[in-house]
Amino acid sequence: MNISHDEDNYCNNCIERLKLHFEHFKRSADEEQKYTSLVCSLGYVTLISIFSFIQKNLIIQHKCIFICCLFISIFPFIINEIWKMYMGIENNKYQNEQWSRNFKGLITLDEMLMNINKKEIEIFSNYERFYYFTFYTSLIFGIIASAILFFESLYLVFKG
Repeated sequence: MNISHDEDNYCNNCIERLKLHFEHFKRSADEEQKYTSLVCSLGYVTLISIFSFIQKNLIIQHKCIFICCLFISIFPFIINEIWKMYMGIENNKYQNEQWSRNFKGLITLDEMLMNINKKEIEIFSNYERFYYFTFYTSLIFGIIASAILFFESLYLVFKG
């Protein structure tokens, strides 16, 4: 009898630890995405500011390449941000449904939390596959656009 009771406590302890780990995982992922979005946004603002300052001194081909690279970099970034907003809306809608079911006595609190966590994992797993493509596309073309401005700026400084 004591063994069963100890096993129950052990299982409850494991469940509580898993909940804490999952919450930590979610918070870490959210913070990483916020930081990445902030850095990318600031990078785009900087690139556009530098371009607007030196664009009158650039040849048309370099302007065209820069604008194309910047667009290819910004477009997936914007799509990614829109998708994150959509996922947040869907997640909130699902959580509201689960809370309503709980308040009506249709599911327990533990069932509700388990359902919400499963849904968040499902949403995040789908997003994760898309995220890396958008991130690396934005990063590579952003670096190319930055390199164009950097070398053009160096040329303009040393030219005269």
